[in-house]
Amino acid sequence: MGNAAEQLEPGAQMGAGFGPVDTIVPRISVEAFCTTAEFASAMQEAIKDRRMAKALCSVTMGGVERAAKRFTHTGTPNVLIVESQEGGFAMFGELEQLAQVCDVDTRVIVVGPSNDVTIYRELIRQGVSEYLVTPCSAMQVIEAIATLYSDPATAPAAKTIAVYGAKGGVGASILAHNIAWAISADVAKETILIDLDMEFGTAALDFNIETKHSLADALVDIEGLDEVKLARLLYAQNDKLRLLPAPASMGTAVVVDEEEVTALIEALRHSTDVIVLDVPHMWTPGTRAALQAADEIVLVATPDLASLRNVKTIYDYLQAERSNDAAPRVVLNQTGVQKRPEIPASDFSEILGAEIDLEIPYDGALFGSAINNGQMLSEVSGTHKGIDQLHKFAGTLLGLKSEKAGKVALPAVKGLSLKGLLGGVGKGAGKNAGGSK
Repeated sequence: MGNAAEQLEPGAQMGAGFGPVDTIVPRISVEAFCTTAEFASAMQEAIKDRRMAKALCSVTMGGVERAAKRFTHTGTPNVLIVESQEGGFAMFGELEQLAQVCDVDTRVIVVGPSNDVTIYRELIRQGVSEYLVTPCSAMQVIEAIATLYSDPATAPAAKTIAVYGAKGGVGASILAHNIAWAISADVAKETILIDLDMEFGTAALDFNIETKHSLADALVDIEGLDEVKLARLLYAQNDKLRLLPAPASMGTAVVVDEEEVTALIEALRHSTDVIVLDVPHMWTPGTRAALQAADEIVLVATPDLASLRNVKTIYDYLQAERSNDAAPRVVLNQTGVQKRPEIPASDFSEILGAEIDLEIPYDGALFGSAINNGQMLSEVSGTHKGIDQLHKFAGTLLGLKSEKAGKVALPAVKGLSLKGLLGGVGKGAGKNAGGSK
């Protein structure tokens, strides 16, 4: 233990330079795991404070061990607070199990009885963001959290997901809309869906809303776009999902260019948890900007030759342009249509050089009912296996550590022979493309 000069009284924060008590905690997720009723009470009081109004918080009893079990199969929050009863260096052995499951961008605050500065310094060296000595008050907890985000630039930015079709008619838009819906409903993340198809966007139709304003209004004065203006333009679909639909008008003179897409995402990135971009199938500077800005890209294709050629070209392009980012996800939609020859998923994957992340079987009745009635797929059928897999896939886009959204069992459909068929895709070849039977 340190000497008297290196000790603090119980209830003090070990870090230096805490923010003022009027600091507002930004829109973040906070989960606390307590071992004592006293600290749990302090956390509950902190949650009720006005400074924490934007944060999504939860308090659970069980301490470090409970936290480690909780996050074995799911992602950790922006801020994780754990209370330990261990004193001295015994605390590090307990925290080791937490280190195995904690995401790299999670800020960890440890609460414990030791008031030794040596312990504090070692905790900071090992990546803990802050240490509080018990007993501590609600305001001390709030200050500890707020200080982590005292610089607005450090506030967590929304995760951006771009959904793009390999060609027209593959169902990219309806999947984008249902992914946004699933994230808001299943994971309870605040989500904003942006329809970038100015002339033919279908977000308003799929969610059955009448629009008085749209993406065009946001782009009129892109330099003056801020959270206040956006709040007036967004349509609330439920408690967690808001929409910025396209005008869907041929008379719209506004073209979404690279600077506007970037400015739009920048204006939204600190006001929500997730942004889903419904990117139209066209290759423009605006499209490239949307794909470049995304944390996750979902490429949607159907099991035919044109889709395979296009998705291969797009996939290789994005891999080259985004070498330090996650590879695009690939969804094979509308599979298993009876009496329709199609490229088997295994051949599709082999030519692409990547796994198919999700296969969705064709179901004309389900998709047709949803589209024509302005409903989400799960609203039409809550038990459809394909939709269950789609919702699981939406979770994986957020990095949730759940089972991979697997393949849906498909009816037996005779596939095309691809031996030599696409040997030159992505290389400018393809002489045999017309020779398949």
